[in-house]
Amino acid sequence: MSTETASTPAPVGKLLKADSIASIYRADVETSIKAFASSPSHSRKPTVVGILATDSKPSEMYAEFTRKTCEEIGVEFILRRVGAAVKNEQGGTEEVGLNGEGVELAIIEANEDASVDGIMVVSPYKDVEGLNTKFHFNLYHNIRFIKPQSLASATSTSALTSSAATAPANSDVPPEGTVKSILPCTPLAIVKCLEFMGVYNTLLPYGDRAYGKTVTVINRASYKVNTAVLKDGCICVNVSSEKNFEKDVREKASLYLPSVGKVTIMMLLRNLMRLTNYQDIVKQETSKSVEQK
Repeated sequence: MSTETASTPAPVGKLLKADSIASIYRADVETSIKAFASSPSHSRKPTVVGILATDSKPSEMYAEFTRKTCEEIGVEFILRRVGAAVKNEQGGTEEVGLNGEGVELAIIEANEDASVDGIMVVSPYKDVEGLNTKFHFNLYHNIRFIKPQSLASATSTSALTSSAATAPANSDVPPEGTVKSILPCTPLAIVKCLEFMGVYNTLLPYGDRAYGKTVTVINRASYKVNTAVLKDGCICVNVSSEKNFEKDVREKASLYLPSVGKVTIMMLLRNLMRLTNYQDIVKQETSKSVEQK
């Protein structure tokens, strides 16, 4: 009898796809879109304006993918090119502007258009920089809930502070009379992916569910992580359009998610529909206030 034994293959981590995570939220988003379109106060598709101010190919691809997803799900997507994204009218490739040029004016114009429900700055800015002042303030002060009426007030720090809900951050359910503050779609998508992957300990109180976890964030789009330096059994999430992990990453990673783009777009659309709902609440409250006078 031979004494040779078959070699045991090295364990390989599980490869995950963003599609399965995005699909969890798609049905609710579609329901909200249909309700918006069928409402007598709207009777149209919700509309997003995407502002592109760079000639970056990944940004172009992301804008196009967002457009396709919007069309599939029932949202009107309008792409406005400014700065370096504008090509000369003769069909050449020469830019007629600089990266980031014209973004502010494009935002102002879209914001003044009553038919526009959301604005998406595709690039070169990050989505945190594109947040409404109030949501930006709430993000960095860990304010989870707001009163919808506060969105119609002046955007001063005092107004922000006084309008913020003071409920403890140990619940995901908004207290009566409040709604969830809006979070940037990319980091929110990452959180949803980590939830799906079981990173958060649901036995712990809300707000402490990442206790004991070590998270490493590499803020370099073109950085390549050497598999040899990874901890055995770690979880790897690739956020950039670049491939930031080597091909053998699953020899160390227990779970590997190579892209979050589809989840990001779903969070973008969920944010859009929440904002349209908040605006409707403000209009209703304003109408009641006028009638009472």
